[in-house]
Amino acid sequence: MSKFYTGQRFAAGSAATLRINTGQYDPLLGRTYFQVAMDGRTQHQSQSQGRIEFNGDQFSGLNLVESAGAKGTDEKSIFDGLDVLITGIAGGGGAKETTLASTLVSIQKLIDQARRDYDPYAPEKLVPILAEAYKATRLAAAATDSYEAKFLLERKTAEIVTAIRLAAGLQVDALTDRETAVPGENVLTAVKVFLPRNEIVTVKEISLRTRDGSPVSKAEEPKETTQGFNPREAAAAASYFNISVPANARATQPYWLDEPRDGDLFRWPETDDRTRPFQSPLATANIRLDIGGTEITIAEPVSFRYADAARGEVRRNLDLVPALSIDLDQKVLIVPQSQSAQTRVVTMSITNNSMGAVSGVAGLNMGADNEWARGSRGFNLKRRGEKVNVVFDITIPAGTKPGSYWFSASVLAGEALASQTMNTIAYPHIQTHRYYTRAETFVNVLDLKTALVKVGYIRGSGDEVPAAIRQMGLDVAMIDEKELGSGDLSVFDTIVVGIRASETRPDFAANNQRLLDYVTNGGNLIVQYQRPAFAQQNMLPYPATMGPRVVDENAGVTILEPAHPVFNFPNKISNDDFNGWVQERNLYNFNTFDERYLPLLESHDAGEAENKGGLMVARVGKGTYIYNSYSFFRQLPAGVGGAYRLFANMLALPKADLK
Repeated sequence: MSKFYTGQRFAAGSAATLRINTGQYDPLLGRTYFQVAMDGRTQHQSQSQGRIEFNGDQFSGLNLVESAGAKGTDEKSIFDGLDVLITGIAGGGGAKETTLASTLVSIQKLIDQARRDYDPYAPEKLVPILAEAYKATRLAAAATDSYEAKFLLERKTAEIVTAIRLAAGLQVDALTDRETAVPGENVLTAVKVFLPRNEIVTVKEISLRTRDGSPVSKAEEPKETTQGFNPREAAAAASYFNISVPANARATQPYWLDEPRDGDLFRWPETDDRTRPFQSPLATANIRLDIGGTEITIAEPVSFRYADAARGEVRRNLDLVPALSIDLDQKVLIVPQSQSAQTRVVTMSITNNSMGAVSGVAGLNMGADNEWARGSRGFNLKRRGEKVNVVFDITIPAGTKPGSYWFSASVLAGEALASQTMNTIAYPHIQTHRYYTRAETFVNVLDLKTALVKVGYIRGSGDEVPAAIRQMGLDVAMIDEKELGSGDLSVFDTIVVGIRASETRPDFAANNQRLLDYVTNGGNLIVQYQRPAFAQQNMLPYPATMGPRVVDENAGVTILEPAHPVFNFPNKISNDDFNGWVQERNLYNFNTFDERYLPLLESHDAGEAENKGGLMVARVGKGTYIYNSYSFFRQLPAGVGGAYRLFANMLALPKADLK
């Protein structure tokens, strides 16, 4: 590292050593860096971060903390005092050889010549110059003993190869006949090289290598057009291969997920991938070229190409997946303790990922002394992508003690045992990634009591709370736009508003007064966390400002009003109910508030001021208004028992004695 800066906001009150105008127009980008940054922030769509891309000067301040060279007093750029040309590798990489320094000067001259000779209408003229630079850069990398210099020169070599491909108009397609394959299958791969100017570059050899050493053999050209291949694409050179995936091959997932975590830390494997953001490609085509006597090898990852009806051509990485993926529809079961046996229904889904038929037997696995589920179910899936659902009755015996219990799913197909769920992350703007989790269900038997109340729910962002309320044994009616605007809200004892509904439900904001009238007439309204604009737009019954949060899920919680019904009916709440929370305590608490609000809890992060604005209750007319920023939306789906008990009390408030 040559220089280290910190942002100006980390040194408030001091003058920045360097001010950068991120609002300056960049002719190569066609916009400013500030506009690029705001565009990037807008893409963070789940957090409602859309921004205006302003024109004009925008300055960011930096403070220079350390520098390998002399600290400048009037810096104009973070690169001041640094040799950013290829010649700088000799010093920055720690290589002192005179020969290396001389070679780098020669390479820089070739790069400068390529810049001068560049003709956008005839870029192929640069290929011989770039080929010479490639050869010299590779020789320099091989000759130096400095790790850093070698690393930087290898990076520069790759950049020169990219420049050669662009200048020559060289295109390579390395395509498979499918996006996913399972262990034991063969994958057909076609590698084609397209050269608009054959006199410049000669293809010498095409080969294919696999990441895990899977055998590769030559194959015949397919006779028919498939989703991945098109025989009409005439190429300067083409080769076809079969990849034989070993029966014991591991499924493809981010390499840092191959091993279980140590607490919150990933186990960092000692592999070649450990400096990469994701695993290296499953297979890569290598094309050896001759350019005027200079041999160059370019690499192209193997991918799958298909046509999306709306988006056109889409390319995805080739991934290995298990023959079967299984899943359970219930990740968490909440079971109130009872002296009677209770039955829950769990559905196992089984999906065939292989090219052929798969049959087997499905079952649930529980502890040695646990017979909540009995029996197994056979299945037969005839083709790829076919799915079957298998239903199991889970019987929790009478008098089961409160505690945590687990059961998992497994499928036996021949000699293979499947026990994992394939989770897929797929968005248009990124590569598809898959990761695997054990197919299991967490059962939490709780000392949980509920009052019979009719609950209406206004769904918010990514909202799983209604399902949690149903797990308590209560009916939940979803309040849609029509009912919120003109329906009879008085039929509900309690109405719950989901997180950030003020942003995701325009009808909630439009009908906020109807909800306040519902409270005035005797209703119980629970508003889960909203962002500060909610208070700024005067949607609360009484004035307040919002902002602070408590990020430590283990931060202490003080019950301020122990006698309040929220802590006593129908469940007696204690500090133990705040144990085992996940991710955070609360967010967007009240910061200041009208005296008509009664704070019920206090919690704050270490070193921060106390905050009583996380759970507020106010009498409004005949009813009760609750603002709750405690993150029940995270705790309830995670099965946190204390959160269920406290939320059940909040729902039951209309049945409590409020005198």
